[in-house]
Amino acid sequence: MTFREKVLKTWSGITGDLAITNAVMGLVGQSAEELEAWKRVLFHGHAFDKDKLVNELADTLYYAEILMHELGVTREEVQ
Repeated sequence: MTFREKVLKTWSGITGDLAITNAVMGLVGQSAEELEAWKRVLFHGHAFDKDKLVNELADTLYYAEILMHELGVTREEVQ
């Protein structure tokens, strides 16, 4: 099963403009969580938690995959 197939199995089923909006908002939200985790390391003395950052990255890729699906493009086309 491809990553896209796994993502689409768990997607809410919304399509079109609402799905694109949800995916873009998800990308921004998840990126902000990654940034916040890194900010805590740099400026607040927190220990670096690679697993947390990787988990947030997985969530970001999830929304990116939804956005690519809704736009009708593949990862190869985006690269």
